[in-house]
Amino acid sequence: MPKPVVALVGRPNVGKSTLFNRLAGERLAIVDDIPGTTRDRLAAETEWNDVNFNIIDTGGIDPTHGGKTPLSVGSADFIQEIREQALVAVNEADAVLFITDGSEGVKVLTGMLRSAFPDFKATIDDILTEGDKVVIRMTWTGTQKGEFMGVPATGKRVSFGVIDIIRIANGKVVEHWGQMDSMSLMQQLGAIPAPSAG
Repeated sequence: MPKPVVALVGRPNVGKSTLFNRLAGERLAIVDDIPGTTRDRLAAETEWNDVNFNIIDTGGIDPTHGGKTPLSVGSADFIQEIREQALVAVNEADAVLFITDGSEGVKVLTGMLRSAFPDFKATIDDILTEGDKVVIRMTWTGTQKGEFMGVPATGKRVSFGVIDIIRIANGKVVEHWGQMDSMSLMQQLGAIPAPSAG
């Protein structure tokens, strides 16, 4: 039985390669402060909590378009090719981990979603608290009217789950973990095939 595949995707310089190296247990991916250093997919075998799987590092998906300055300073001439490589990784993956920068990532992701899905709506399904942590389970919906992560506008209506966990200290959010069902979203947009029944 083949090992499961987990793809790491996100914008440039949000820590994908650092996480990849940590999971791989060695420095295989180049890590640099210059956005756009990673351009191609890189795979490694790893193990976490007694589960063996393959991890795929990808170049940052630069949402820049329309003549704006690219985020991928080191790869400005290869933005489309990097996106295509990231989508190949998503297509090959059993799970997709969407990595964001904790300080800016949520605002950037929300901006990307609102641009692509003008009727974007986040519905809170559950809020749970325990000690210094808050868990929020949501359903995000919208109709794709603009480009999203390299996928041109489809006009399709989507609905997918999101879970956020935040830790609060001294009245401020000090840590955030988020999980978006990117696989379901990309399948609904037709960017990757849905699993076969059976």
